[in-house]
Amino acid sequence: MTFWNRRRHTPEASGRPRLERITLAEAEHRRSTTGDLSHVDLSGLDLRSLWLSGADLTGSNLSGCTLEGMGLDKAILVDADLSHANLRGAFLQTADLTGADLTGADTTGAWR
Repeated sequence: MTFWNRRRHTPEASGRPRLERITLAEAEHRRSTTGDLSHVDLSGLDLRSLWLSGADLTGSNLSGCTLEGMGLDKAILVDADLSHANLRGAFLQTADLTGADLTGADTTGAWR
């Protein structure tokens, strides 16, 4: 059972890690140094300038993000929230989308 802290909107007792809200600049730095963008909150950002091929985005919140035309080949998007994301023309052919939430996402012309 998940208990939610209403002030922070994060799970407290679910066993899932809390998502850390980071900026596009922080995401670019992490991607270039460790490649690990797992369990972060990037919701609503335009990520087209970020190189995400092969990135680990496990459990991350990418809801409402703009990922139009991006190469997401070999990206790990396991349990990621991609709801209402713009994935038009994105290359997803070798991405791992196991358990990802694509509710309301625009995947027009995406390669899968």
